[in-house]
Amino acid sequence: MADAGSVMFQFDRKGVIRVAASGEEALLQVLDAGAEDAVEADGKLIVYTGMKDLARRSQGAARCRYDYRGSRGCNTLPKTTCLSVMSKPLAK
Repeated sequence: MADAGSVMFQFDRKGVIRVAASGEEALLQVLDAGAEDAVEADGKLIVYTGMKDLARRSQGAARCRYDYRGSRGCNTLPKTTCLSVMSKPLAK
């Protein structure tokens, strides 16, 4: 077995804020406010920021009049992802 934390170098700790907004204008506003990245999913924006900037970015969302209450925190995200494509289904 590997030691505790032995694969943590493959992950980044990020602040995550789920904002009740959607559309290109909202996306541009959160990026202009200093978010590292943002994606739209299920009619909401998921905003990624550094852990040290989480409170400041949440305040920025409030200044833009976006509702984020109860939907911010930290998460561990992979630094890289891979796409698995199977040519045929697995046998049962």
